[in-house]
Amino acid sequence: MVAKTIRSMRKYPDLVKGFDLLQQEDNTHWTVEFVEDLLKDDRSRLPYFFHSGETDWTQWADLNLVDSVLLNATRIGHGYAAYHHPKVMKAVMTKGIAIELNPISNQVLGLVNDLRNHPGAFLIAMGAPVVISSDDPPAWLASPLSHDFYMAFMALGAVHDDLRLLKQLAMNSITFSTMSGREKVIARRKWQSRWIEFIDDVICKYNL
Repeated sequence: MVAKTIRSMRKYPDLVKGFDLLQQEDNTHWTVEFVEDLLKDDRSRLPYFFHSGETDWTQWADLNLVDSVLLNATRIGHGYAAYHHPKVMKAVMTKGIAIELNPISNQVLGLVNDLRNHPGAFLIAMGAPVVISSDDPPAWLASPLSHDFYMAFMALGAVHDDLRLLKQLAMNSITFSTMSGREKVIARRKWQSRWIEFIDDVICKYNL
């Protein structure tokens, strides 16, 4: 599966950007079971974005987070249980491993009832590298990203947070993307222009 992904990246470099493992973590195979195949990979050719820690258990399933760090993943999908592991959090902070927060998905699937209690609030407060994702929005008729950004801004931020949080979360989407350095520069320039337009519209609409 790893070799096939590498071939796909060579054939479709603008479409295939890395490798992920995805299954229900609480009652299925764990990342460590595939470690031999994963270690055969040339890390310069295949980034890892492992789906890890989407669980409210603190037993075997959340240890996928540890394996993700040891395998040098550049992004961690969900990472809901990451705050249970101080060493994982230390690696996330020092290595700049982005954690993809999926607030609505986590609520729909029953990991958290009140999003104000979502672990993402802790990650944002400590300045961890987080990005907002939508997981499977068509399953619950949500708009990709828009609804999750709204819920993250309203529920995961602190009482004193303002548009600067929204701006940082949006900028993180570019910073921790798989775009090349040049592509990120272009994307930031375009995004900054749109952000200024948005702020101007808010000022005009509310007479600020």
